[in-house]
Amino acid sequence: MDVVSNAEVIRIPVARRVGNDGIRMMSEAAFLKVFHPVRINILRLINFGVTRPVDMMRKLKVPRSTLFHHLSELLGSGWVMDRDGEYGLAASVYLAYRVRSEDGSLSLRIINNMGAFVDYKTGFIVVTGKEPTINCVRCPFITQCTDSLKSLEDKLNVTITSRTPAEAYVELLSNWMNGKLAKLLSDGFLDIKEERQSRDGKAVSFASD
Repeated sequence: MDVVSNAEVIRIPVARRVGNDGIRMMSEAAFLKVFHPVRINILRLINFGVTRPVDMMRKLKVPRSTLFHHLSELLGSGWVMDRDGEYGLAASVYLAYRVRSEDGSLSLRIINNMGAFVDYKTGFIVVTGKEPTINCVRCPFITQCTDSLKSLEDKLNVTITSRTPAEAYVELLSNWMNGKLAKLLSDGFLDIKEERQSRDGKAVSFASD
């Protein structure tokens, strides 16, 4: 999938078994729900086509109650979708934002060193903003990815400060999304509709001009 803005083209990976192959923006609190080894492994399994809880239990070797506890957390925070008993990723790219409300004003900032995306080799990459992404450190293609990102950096006339390609990818997308949102909020309008997303979570859909 390509995200296109004027002459800018940024490639977004498309998951094998995904309900929505776009970008999902999540609150920082919802994003942090993923930081448990079982939950990250669930996301990887889903991307590789393991969508039924019975198969997940066998692969992960965890009790049913443990698995459904983690699935419930992932559902409620917006990471996955429940499709008649089978689970799919809610997006192929996840970005985190931080909201602050003070003295009657509201500010929203996309966190440019925190995100996650589908990866066809490891299943799922989560960028924490704290430690170098281990998937990149161990990847034999890190040089090629780094060279590609340097080329994209020059093309888009931006400066990337991230240490690994995975972190740089999230940084690029976050900065791109910041620009898109700023333009939308400055020049357009929003229609906001709250809707049920799952048994546990809520989603707000935005329509713009």
